[in-house]
Amino acid sequence: RRSVPEVNGRCDHGRVIDLHVHSLLSDGSEEPERLAELAAAARCTTIALTDHDRVDGIERVRRRGAEL
Repeated sequence: RRSVPEVNGRCDHGRVIDLHVHSLLSDGSEEPERLAELAAAARCTTIALTDHDRVDGIERVRRRGAEL
């Protein structure tokens, strides 16, 4: 499974989205805020935070994304 940082370099030819991203609140390795930063750096326009059994990271990633 590809994570947000791995899409970097493929974003120049159109819109890139990632509809399956996990934060460290679930079984991922990054804070929700960091996922927004990584997505922005990769020029991803949309991500979906899909942590298992919880939704408390959604507002955190949304808030950080709005700041970028």
